[in-house]
Amino acid sequence: MNFFSLGVQDRIKQDHYLIKLDKLIDWTEIEKTLKGIHLNEVNPKGGPKAYRNLSMFKAMLVGRWHSLSDPALEESLTVRLDFMVFTGFELGERVPDETTLCRFRNKLIERGLHEKLFQEVNRQLEGHGIKVKKSEGSLLDATIITSAARPRQTVESGKVSQSKDPDATWLKIRKEMLFWVSGLCHS
Repeated sequence: MNFFSLGVQDRIKQDHYLIKLDKLIDWTEIEKTLKGIHLNEVNPKGGPKAYRNLSMFKAMLVGRWHSLSDPALEESLTVRLDFMVFTGFELGERVPDETTLCRFRNKLIERGLHEKLFQEVNRQLEGHGIKVKKSEGSLLDATIITSAARPRQTVESGKVSQSKDPDATWLKIRKEMLFWVSGLCHS
């Protein structure tokens, strides 16, 4: 056990939903099904060492459950401890980039395994009386930009003025950092 694993145990409780799901699913058959996805598994001259197939598949699962794009999944695998623990990627270990995630998914689809494996996970979870529903929450899309505009309402020298951008506001990151945020979209 390394320092990362020890630290994670303090931060992520054993009743966290991904920890519970990981323990409920029998990964043995899924791992066997994934064997041979990469050329270098059967031929040492097949290129650089690939990521672990099971870790990649688990990444596909959390991406699907959380409705993440490949770029968002890549970032989440880098910063979210619960995703790292569930997928088996370690802190300091390189994680797959968005292109690698896309290529892995395409390999699963080409071999007819993509939906088959997702259905197997769902079958096992339903056997435990659990159904995982993908995230459908409200999303906020904000673009942080450098702008000459001002917040909706400013007071300078006792004079109150309004912004031309009604959706714009200030975003405060730490005490010393203020950013102007424009183009907020709610879906």
